[in-house]
Amino acid sequence: MKFVRGFGKFLFEFFIGDTPELFVLGVAVLAIASALLQFLNAQALVIVLLPLMVFGGVLGSVLLERRRKSR
Repeated sequence: MKFVRGFGKFLFEFFIGDTPELFVLGVAVLAIASALLQFLNAQALVIVLLPLMVFGGVLGSVLLERRRKSR
């Protein structure tokens, strides 16, 4: 049981770590891309939107952290 708990802690730190909003961003981007592919079959749209969504999310995370640090 000790090993399972240690592995769970490792996975939590690996995936979530210090910035849980980036983990949520990654899951949300994958869910949106999957929904677009599943329901609209819009592969070209996903190819264009996927990097834009990731870039926008990371940029938003950086700006949010800058605002937190300036207070």
